[in-house]
Amino acid sequence: MQLRSEIEFQIPDQSAFFDRMAQVLRQEGRTPLRPRTGGLEVRIYERDILFAAKGTDRITVQLSATTMSELITLRGGVSYYLGIFDRKLGALIWSGNRTPGETPPNLGFATVVACRALNDSFWQMTVAGDDLDRFTRQGLHFSLVRQDPQRATPYWPTITETGAIGWADGAHSPFVTTYTMRAYDARTGRLSFDIFRHPGGVTARWAKTCPIGEVVALVGPTGRWMPQAARLVLAGDETALPAMLRIIEAAPPAQK
Repeated sequence: MQLRSEIEFQIPDQSAFFDRMAQVLRQEGRTPLRPRTGGLEVRIYERDILFAAKGTDRITVQLSATTMSELITLRGGVSYYLGIFDRKLGALIWSGNRTPGETPPNLGFATVVACRALNDSFWQMTVAGDDLDRFTRQGLHFSLVRQDPQRATPYWPTITETGAIGWADGAHSPFVTTYTMRAYDARTGRLSFDIFRHPGGVTARWAKTCPIGEVVALVGPTGRWMPQAARLVLAGDETALPAMLRIIEAAPPAQK
């Protein structure tokens, strides 16, 4: 069953909007697939999404997904990019199922169970929790959400009135960083990921303390899935190594 959701908003100059959105997406590392007559098509979280002109001064964005978790992720992605263009657009209300105040279906809690130094450049952390096998499909990455351990009351993301994920800000803002799953053990329900030792990095310092027993949240999966091209050329800085290694390890024999 396909779940659907959409937003519609007024834009006096549609052409300028499409040009500016294409620029925003490129700056954020997402290349628009192609301009369309009366629209702009872009890939977000492995979905082709069309920002379409309606009439002479309106834009519509229609989403479809097979699960509520995926739909919430897509809503959040589109709202994020619209918010860069105009903060008010990022707060538009999506049609369809909305349950304000509830925990997002693409957020799950896990407990830190192990941490070790892989080498001079990386820590590897292992967490255990329910439904972590979802990170073995759809997207390579996830958002790691941590609370300040000195804070008496945790502030986890919730569904907002818009139908997307809402994050606490200011003094209640959590620490959020993006990582790539490196391994998953279905028998124990444990997931491992690698943390680059950034000089002065907040998460790297946290990993060094080996916070066994600390509860964290994992949001996702997000990002692209395994590339399907017959020949791959992978390049990136140190932080991209976990993703590149996962792609290489999962590559079929015919892929070079």
